[in-house]
Amino acid sequence: MNLLKITTEASITATLSLTEGQLRGLQALAAYGDTAFFKAFYVKLGKSSMQPVEADMRELFELIRRDVSPALSKIDTMRKNFNLPKSNMRFDTPVENVDTFAEHLKKVNQRYPSGLP
Repeated sequence: MNLLKITTEASITATLSLTEGQLRGLQALAAYGDTAFFKAFYVKLGKSSMQPVEADMRELFELIRRDVSPALSKIDTMRKNFNLPKSNMRFDTPVENVDTFAEHLKKVNQRYPSGLP
């Protein structure tokens, strides 16, 4: 008797490009904690739309706490070490600030070609 085992797996990934302000917004959202977030969400907006994806949202919050917070910490360290302007916490950055920031980044890359310590 021949046994045949068929396994199907599909994977979909998406890459998002976020501004610093958007990352700080995600960090603030995740900082509430999963339980507090869902309790408030369910009380104010109900369970019908969020409950089916609650496990995925908890994974997203964990990813944000694991990856976004250290990245923002590095940005804060870079700003402090190189006397760069603080984030205006807006999701858009005026072009003149981008040009200034780009010049600072060039200096950082020259000073630390292997990355920040």
